[in-house]
Amino acid sequence: MTTSINSTEIQRLALIKYLFVHADALSRQPAPLGGLCLLGFHDAVELYLHLASEHHNVPLSKRAEFSEYWAPLRPFAGGTIHGEPALIRMNKV
Repeated sequence: MTTSINSTEIQRLALIKYLFVHADALSRQPAPLGGLCLLGFHDAVELYLHLASEHHNVPLSKRAEFSEYWAPLRPFAGGTIHGEPALIRMNKV
């Protein structure tokens, strides 16, 4: 089911995109600075999952763990979310 996106969600997506673009730029820097990109990528993904959960009215606790977002969002993504296993592994490091 598709629902319309509102202006607040668009603003939040813009922030998420900014974090992603910033992390991408950091990834091109030499070590150890380049390693900081992982924090930005992780934050961008987590903010996106949180926004998607709110948009689709997925019930989550206020302090949901990173791994708790995936299963309830799968139906809205056609059953699978690309990169889920790798992102969950990375979050455990």
